[in-house]
Formats: sequence, C-alpha cells, structure tokens
Amino acid sequence: TFIRGLNAGPVHLIGWSLSGGTLLPLAVQNPELVKSVFVFEPALATMVTDPADLKAMGDDRLDVVGPTVAVVKTGDHAAAVRVFMDSVNGLPGTFDAFPPTTHAIMIDNARMLPLLFAAPPPPPISCAQLGQIKAPVMIARGELTRPVYRIMADTASRCVPGSRLTVVPKARHLWPGQDPSAFNRLVLDFLKSN
Repeated sequence: TFIRGLNAGPVHLIGWSLSGGTLLPLAVQNPELVKSVFVFEPALATMVTDPADLKAMGDDRLDVVGPTVAVVKTGDHAAAVRVFMDSVNGLPGTFDAFPPTTHAIMIDNARMLPLLFAAPPPPPISCAQLGQIKAPVMIARGELTRPVYRIMADTASRCVPGSRLTVVPKARHLWPGQDPSAFNRLVLDFLKSN
C-alpha cells in the first residue's frame, strides 16, 4: 500500500533481521512492485523444514530470548535491552561497544521489548513460495552469526533461485549497526549491479 500510494514501484527493498519477514513475502506477493531485494540475516523461519535445522534454531533462539524475557519480567527494560543486544550478537559487551547515541535510541525503544516477544509470528511463507521471486536477491549474513540467523539466511538463499549469498567476514547479527559504512558499501554495490 505504501509503495502504491507513492506511485514508486518497482523499488529496491533493503532490510535487516525482522524486516526480512516483510520484504521477502512482499517480493512473492507483489512482484510488480519489486526491482531487487537485499536482506541481511532475514528473521523468517517458516521456510526452514530440515528437522536438524529446526532443532538447532529452536535451541539457539531460547539462548537468545530466554535471558531477555527473564529481565523484561522484572520491568527493567533498560537492562533487558542490554541483555538482548548481547544475546542477539552472541557476544558479551556488544551493547557497551555501541556509541552513546545508539545506547540512547535503544534504551528509548526498550519499552517495546515486551511487545516484540508477545507479537504473533509473521504470516508463514514456504521455500517454494520464495522460489517464485524473480527479482535479483542478495541474502547476506555474518561469518560469526548465531545459528538461528545463519540457518534462516542460508535457507532463504537456497530457496530463491539465482540469489546471491554473501558471508561477511567476522560479522555477527548486529553488524549493520556496528559497521554502517561497510554495510552501506555492500548494499550500494548490490544496487549498482541491479
């Protein structure tokens, strides 16, 4: 609706994590609106069907979410966002390494964590449906990212014929926020080729 309202299509879609659960289905359901898709570690699990991958994702997701949910229940949302950022990246000290302006933004939005954990899952999309995407697609992920994000990114890339999978050396899930210049270069290089 937004793209049509602006009379802007077809557009390049660029996303990271949860937005991948919106962008990839949009490319399936409205191909006429999409020129290309770039997603860093799409958080979209419904196309994963391999039992070993599903178990690994479930176990790892518990490691990501469990500690944060426990802190959210105490009502200390600022502490919860610190735990969540460290857990998402799988690296203690991740939150502390961000600059003060990023801390302020994250803490200001920390009150949204309970809503995030209570939100219904995105509409399911299958690997076969992702296989219908005709626009150029790049799925990127970090070399050191947690299993849950690695499995979703690798699976999404396998499902979309002709997609490019890019593995960013030494990067983790929060890499776009940790090194925005490098992230922007990767996106711009992709856009130039499409």
